[in-house]
Amino acid sequence: MLLFVAFGVLAITKTFLYPETAKQVFLDFKQVSFLGAIIITFDNIIAGISTYYHERAAAAWAAYGMFWIAMTLTVTEGCVALQVACCYQKPHRFSEVSGTWLLSFIPFIVTSSLGSTLIPHLNRTNQEILLVVSFLSWSLGEILCSIIVAIYFWRLLSSSLPPRSSVISCFIPMGPFGLGAYAIQTLASSFSTYIKSTNFHLSPSSTSQISPENLAAVAETIEWISIMVALAFVSFSTFWLIHATSAVILRMPIQFNVGFWSCVFPLGVYTLAVERLAFNLNNAGFRGWAATCCVVTVLLWLGCTCLTMWSAIWKGGLSTVRRLESIGPERHDTTKEREGEEEALEEGMVREFAESRETNPVERWRRGVVALSDDRER
Repeated sequence: MLLFVAFGVLAITKTFLYPETAKQVFLDFKQVSFLGAIIITFDNIIAGISTYYHERAAAAWAAYGMFWIAMTLTVTEGCVALQVACCYQKPHRFSEVSGTWLLSFIPFIVTSSLGSTLIPHLNRTNQEILLVVSFLSWSLGEILCSIIVAIYFWRLLSSSLPPRSSVISCFIPMGPFGLGAYAIQTLASSFSTYIKSTNFHLSPSSTSQISPENLAAVAETIEWISIMVALAFVSFSTFWLIHATSAVILRMPIQFNVGFWSCVFPLGVYTLAVERLAFNLNNAGFRGWAATCCVVTVLLWLGCTCLTMWSAIWKGGLSTVRRLESIGPERHDTTKEREGEEEALEEGMVREFAESRETNPVERWRRGVVALSDDRER
């Protein structure tokens, strides 16, 4: 929570200090898509409040109010991203389609997953509203993400892999389907519990009563349907995991950048989906695979955290403002020019990495120690 507030203040301050840069960011669809990460972070705060402080009524209702704030931001982000792409930009090249486009619509799925954590702590009326809104948000998010993933898959077949600097974004398509598999299982579990606890049926005006056995059968059927949907989503997410891993091996990034974080969240929600399947099916294979993915996710998170701190604080990248003069220029359609730009970018990254090593105090200290040891040996 404190980190979210601190970085939020920094982002707002940067917007006021560099208004022209902020304006250019908001007029670029790819940059606007990254704003979805802010909503995802806010959703995680809501989940934490609901999970750890649900025993307090004030915390539960505060989380419920924050849920509606997150839903408002999610709808706004989705509509703004589409408006920017449709009205304020020049035509995109097909080779420019990337996994980052999904970040505008993934918040629909993330926000829908909050419903299952909030429903047990609300009254019946609010439970019904939350269930309906969560299922609608989940459906809309999955449909929009499926459309973009289909376009992105054809882009991979017709063009080539993304450049080295952004090849990690190949992991992002795992996110919508991994989280969708987890969300549909938790929402179905909450819905089945609601049916059994409230004696809910589709004809409330009818005076006939449904036996508890039939209600239990209906609730279990709903959970089995969610498991079947989750299995389909997990299999599709596994396909993207294999593809992204192969892409990174074939086009290994040269230098760390903030885009490396795009592999942590998709793998984390994929782990949640597999773990939930292991729990529902009581399957040891899913449980072992979930444990393996959990260990890998933690290691990736630690690695990205250390490299981010080193890049932002030690190298001073946090105080550097990237000028976005390149946003919105004339786009060229020739493949040779695009490949030349990628090669020039990679050469520049190698040069920058070499220069950073020359000016890094730790590197100079290491070289001094090596030189001193060589002199002693002589």
